[in-house]
Amino acid sequence: MRKYYLGHLTDVVMVDASMLAAERLGGADYDGDMVKTIADPILNRCVKRNYELGHIDNWDNLPLLFIPSEEPVIRDANDWYDRFVTVRDTFSSRVGQICNAAFDRSVIAYDENSTAEERERYRQETETLAILVGLEIDAAKSGVRPDLDEYLKRKTVRKYGSGGR
Repeated sequence: MRKYYLGHLTDVVMVDASMLAAERLGGADYDGDMVKTIADPILNRCVKRNYELGHIDNWDNLPLLFIPSEEPVIRDANDWYDRFVTVRDTFSSRVGQICNAAFDRSVIAYDENSTAEERERYRQETETLAILVGLEIDAAKSGVRPDLDEYLKRKTVRKYGSGGR
């Protein structure tokens, strides 16, 4: 039945509604969100290696992320300045910057040449940034923006080349 009704679809990832896959992807819903899939064989081998080495219990037990919520800022819809602030905050999202910072750290977290301490630190920072993406998305509604200075002000990507690995 799936092939009959959905066989024409391309570039689609489907998850079973009885699984916790949506929560594990950070969306917690099944309404057709866009997700990033990574087909890079090097990165996928690194992730697979971490599963095989026992860093994560098993493929069915991917970590769930809990995204804390803040008490929203209440704005007056009749106040022009409050309207402006709401629109400004909606269009000043830092989601792209957060995702770039998370990707930079994930490269080191899954690099077999990184030290164990580096891998663990950057894995934890990558998970924290995944939570901060959710908070940044919610900031347009809540008016409360997460503090990202610690993550966005320092660069983590290594430069390979002269004298590098």
